Amino acid sequence: MNWFLLLLLLPSLFPSSLLASGQDFSYDGKPIHPSCLGELVEDEGKESVDLSKCKVDWKGVETRPQGMIEFEDMDPKDGEDGGRHPFSAYRFVGKFGDNYIVLYQWGGGGTGIFSGLAGVRIEGRTLLKVFNVLGGDRCNGGLLSAKAENGRILAEVNVTPYDLMSLRLGPEKLEGLQSCSICCAAVATFEVDPGTGTSRLVGVDLGSDLEDVQTDPAEVGIQDCFNRLYNTYIRSKRSKLDPRAFDGFVKEFEKAWLKGLPEKK
Repeated sequence: MNWFLLLLLLPSLFPSSLLASGQDFSYDGKPIHPSCLGELVEDEGKESVDLSKCKVDWKGVETRPQGMIEFEDMDPKDGEDGGRHPFSAYRFVGKFGDNYIVLYQWGGGGTGIFSGLAGVRIEGRTLLKVFNVLGGDRCNGGLLSAKAENGRILAEVNVTPYDLMSLRLGPEKLEGLQSCSICCAAVATFEVDPGTGTSRLVGVDLGSDLEDVQTDPAEVGIQDCFNRLYNTYIRSKRSKLDPRAFDGFVKEFEKAWLKGLPEKK
């Protein structure tokens, strides 16, 4: 399994050069504050934020590896359960026309680490949300990376067995497949239109780790069927799949499991 690799690792001081790395993704001479972006992308999120009224205190803001800017709310009443404090973070990916593309992460103080890809605009003192896509919690759609390449965005997303197969199959056929936030099965790569946020699958990487399988026939279920097919692909060194090869993986899964299911009455 490909475990979600947290991008926020070791703290460092906030460098003045960071503004240049984000081009003009700034307000009043400073990079957009992470908590301001967080108001657009966290939970339901707003459609716009008045930057003149958003948090401007840079205490608690640090830079992280790979250009992440993070704000951690150090209110002493938070994090008392041993978890980390609530935080908001983002990394500037690129600018396309009037759209700024950012990879973001946030947490509310519990175990969840949510991430996604957002397109935003700055109009005067207003930060506007254009799109918010490919979001999730760790293995449930959490972003591993995003980069600008040839006028497009390539985003790598962690997916569970359920998420992976739901790229081609309906939920009524997938009951019983793992879908927890620590049940990573693969990394799916999407090409994202930086103007609209629409995306299409361009590849799947199953990784290299074999999955456990049941030896008792009475215990064999849909997850075991998935694991056996998954292991077959890993052993035959077919872990990196383009969309056509992934379609073949799905068809083999249907043949091995779905066609053997009794029809619901």
